[in-house]
Amino acid sequence: LKLAFYGAGTAARGSEPPWGALTGVRPVKIPTKAMLAGASLAQAERLLRDTYRVTEGRRRLAMDCAEASLAALRSLAPGEVSLYVGIPFCPTRCAYCSFVSADVGRALKLIDPFLDALCRELAATGAMLADAGLRVRTVYFGGGPTTLSAPQLDRLMGELADHIDLSGCTEYTVEAGRPDTITAEKLAVLARRGCSRVSVNPQTMQDAVLERMGRAHRADDILRAYALA
Repeated sequence: LKLAFYGAGTAARGSEPPWGALTGVRPVKIPTKAMLAGASLAQAERLLRDTYRVTEGRRRLAMDCAEASLAALRSLAPGEVSLYVGIPFCPTRCAYCSFVSADVGRALKLIDPFLDALCRELAATGAMLADAGLRVRTVYFGGGPTTLSAPQLDRLMGELADHIDLSGCTEYTVEAGRPDTITAEKLAVLARRGCSRVSVNPQTMQDAVLERMGRAHRADDILRAYALA
């Protein structure tokens, strides 16, 4: 049914988009799941080509990323885990977003109660990991962590370090997806608290597209944030 709509739309349009019939934000999950289920590289790529109509260049990109994802997964030793901490607040909600997220302007009163609950959860997670004899290999703060203030970030990252053993952590990433939320003060907190990787996500360098998707910044802000980081 999806491909029927896709075929009708591309026929009317006269061309096919680079990512074919794919929707959503994680195209790499498709070949990764296929290979985890036993598919070969060629079979996983054919799935992207024949089922989703992804173009050759984008297929190659997706396959490269899928191989890297599987390599990272296989690099985990027995007893090692990756920890994800999600912050569901952003300055604005992007038009394409499919995640649980709230516009911080409308949800400001929820942030402190959320942090209180998250800190309790970090304590419980640390106890669970210790009881199970598991070690944290990587940490990833995703969603909109830099939407938080510098003191809020400091508190959260401090609670994590207090309750979870990070002595074996080889990569500590904080997603700083919105350049309009990145400040020197926040970056100083990240550095002091052990963050070793900052992910700045432009999404696009075209101002018109940024405006249409509901982002309040422009491409020049991305370059300034990158330089600051």
